[in-house]
Amino acid sequence: MSILILVFTICLLSEFLVGLILGLYVFNPHVKEVIKKMSELGDALAGISTQLAKAKDEILAKIATLEGQIGTIPADAQANLDAVKAIAQALDDVVPDVPA
Repeated sequence: MSILILVFTICLLSEFLVGLILGLYVFNPHVKEVIKKMSELGDALAGISTQLAKAKDEILAKIATLEGQIGTIPADAQANLDAVKAIAQALDDVVPDVPA
């Protein structure tokens, strides 16, 4: 009998929450505006993410090209190259990689 009461209580609670959420969404124009803004923010973040990925690829390609052209380089030039690599890695680390 206690399981039946528990199930009944959960059903009533879930029905109440669904009604509350729908009521807030339908009767509150601010909720619609927040949802719209969140969607716009998601679109903007997707665009920035694409731009950062492109920049990372361009930077890493330029580093590889320079490394291929210079052969053996002085220690100070190597230090500068390592600094640029560190910046590229920091840029890459801004958005964590998605596991494949």
